[in-house]
Amino acid sequence: MRPKTAAKYLGISEATLYRWVKEGKLAKPMQVSAGIRGWTQPELKRFADRYFVRQQEV
Repeated sequence: MRPKTAAKYLGISEATLYRWVKEGKLAKPMQVSAGIRGWTQPELKRFADRYFVRQQEV
């Protein structure tokens, strides 16, 4: 998924998505082709399952 779609999938803004990448919370997007980066849906699902569950426990 490209950044805009990934952010929508996670229910966050693109700015938050990039901040999480910068902070190391979310893996950097992989290079799909020239100038295009993104994440796989399973990768984002695993992240969401870990991150959002942990946030609810706090």
